[in-house]
Amino acid sequence: EQSWTSPGTYTFTVPANVYSVSAVAIGGGGAQIPLNSNNAWSGGGGALAYVNNLSVTPGQSINVVVGSRGVYYYTGANADAQSGGASSFGAMIAGGGGGGKSTGGVGVGGTPSGAYTAGFSGGNGIYSQSYNLLGGAAGGYTANGATGGNTGTGLYGGAGTNGKGDSAAYYNPSPSNSTDGAVRVIWGPGRTFPSNAN
Repeated sequence: EQSWTSPGTYTFTVPANVYSVSAVAIGGGGAQIPLNSNNAWSGGGGALAYVNNLSVTPGQSINVVVGSRGVYYYTGANADAQSGGASSFGAMIAGGGGGGKSTGGVGVGGTPSGAYTAGFSGGNGIYSQSYNLLGGAAGGYTANGATGGNTGTGLYGGAGTNGKGDSAAYYNPSPSNSTDGAVRVIWGPGRTFPSNAN
């Protein structure tokens, strides 16, 4: 197996004697935005998408992108919080979560697109009269991410509110603590997502 957890663009080279792989991608989480001392809107969680038994050829190069987390920087009025970047493995894309809106609105969870076996959207953010608020959870292997940071299934199958792709959990303006996306690819007899990903 191989995984990428730092934002950037990479190349996966199919190993010798490998003719089928399975891959999962999770988009970066969006940042929240505090508009004043009593109002804040959190960002959306990143989408999750996976593809099973993708036919490949030994030596083939596949493009991999890991989306970065959204970061909130104060730039004055009419500036939305930054959205998370999309993550991808070949033609499979897991969209990043949207940032909180300067006009007063939560970030919307990212959505999957392209060629995938299964995909689920990230959860939406929430509004709070406190900076201490949860963003949307990342999409899971079997369900969309929950609004407001409830449990989602993370990159390695573990459940938790702060898995890869979750939006900002607590206010911290520079940078926010939303999380970067991730991509993981596995191969070998019977190794698929989500039931046999370990």
